[in-house]
Amino acid sequence: MEKSETLKAWAAGIFDGEGSPLISCTRQDTQDRFCIVVKIATTDPEISNSIQEAWNGRLPAEQDTSKYGLSKRLNYTISFSRREALVFLKDIRPYTKTRLDRVDIVIKALEACQLYEELNPRFTQLKRTPGISEIIAPFYEQLKQYSSDLKKGRKIGSKYTTDPTLPKKMRTAGSI
Repeated sequence: MEKSETLKAWAAGIFDGEGSPLISCTRQDTQDRFCIVVKIATTDPEISNSIQEAWNGRLPAEQDTSKYGLSKRLNYTISFSRREALVFLKDIRPYTKTRLDRVDIVIKALEACQLYEELNPRFTQLKRTPGISEIIAPFYEQLKQYSSDLKKGRKIGSKYTTDPTLPKKMRTAGSI
């Protein structure tokens, strides 16, 4: 399905506000296992359904977001497989503003995984693939350093995080 530029820009705006591109790391035995995650969490079912239909994300049953069940608010979380995430991020990248640096790092990691998969056809069948950690680890460290720099208030190289035309609170570390 061909997506319009308007749909891509709209999805980028939603992703800037409610999305998260990240690489997580868990240690099992003596090995680090990395997971590339691209999610959008929203309380609006129409938004989640529109994005899910356009990019084939997974939309599990809604979850109650209240801590003690006192609220009637439901949370809809869309998650993507590696291939779907790569297509989604490449589609919205030109329109992304506040998460552009993170999106770029995760796109590079997904492309590296895709190349690894093409060179090693059994990659998708193995749960613990030797070599994949070495591929994803540098992107994980880069994303970790990026987050650390934001927390410490260092300037980041993106034109969006240091762009003087953006409102001041969008340029500070705590708001991105």
